[in-house]
Parts: sequence; C-alpha cells; structure tokens
Amino acid sequence: MGRKPALALHVEKGKRDFSVPRWHFLNNLFAVKEGYLDKPDKGNTVDFTSAHNVCLRQDASPWPGDATKDKGSRYGLPLTLNDQGAPAPDSAAVDAGMDLSTYWKGKPLPGAEKGTYKGAAPDVGAAEVQ
Repeated sequence: MGRKPALALHVEKGKRDFSVPRWHFLNNLFAVKEGYLDKPDKGNTVDFTSAHNVCLRQDASPWPGDATKDKGSRYGLPLTLNDQGAPAPDSAAVDAGMDLSTYWKGKPLPGAEKGTYKGAAPDVGAAEVQ
C-alpha cells in the first residue's frame, strides 16, 4: 500500500495555465493512504474525466459530493489482497471496472479489446482476478 496520493495537479509559481480535460482516469485501484488526488493548488480546477475507480479512502473523490462527475467510482471500501498483493477474488476491485472495448469513439483502448476480461465487467487495477 502506498502513502502519497496517486495524482497531483500543481504548478511551481502562480496559477496553472493549462488544463487536462483529455485525461481519462478509468478502472484504477487506488490503494494509497492519502487518497486519489492531492489537493490542487488554489485557483486550479479538477478538469479531467474519472470513472469506475476504487479507492481505499472514503474522502478521496476529486469532486466530493458530486457523483455525476465520477460515475461508477467507489470510495472507502476495504480491499482484500492476495499473497502477491493483487486483488483477491472477494475484493471490491473485482468486476468494478468499465468495459473499455468501445470507449474511444466506438473503438477499444489498447489492451482492452472485447473478451479481455472475465466476469461481468473488468476488474479495476489492471489485474484480472476472475
């Protein structure tokens, strides 16, 4: 388990003069104590797409209280890991992902073609368990 946030949006001086609306954070497993997103610098907005992520911390959503901006993501769930540190079959990560076989303009993302996952949906965290 990591300690630091998985993502940080910071600039060295002043306000950020760029945006990241084309970033897509999908099907991730965030097993970090400090959460998914480090608190953005004052004046910077969270402007990326996020969906179907699982995070240990309850208060880790980039948009607290607005589930419409982070569809299918779940926070504050205990994660069961196996001896190798991957999600166990009874983990909250199993079948929690989004099917990415038609995500990008009707085409699959690399490595996410039809039939690349088992079960009802992909497991989050790039570790297909069952």
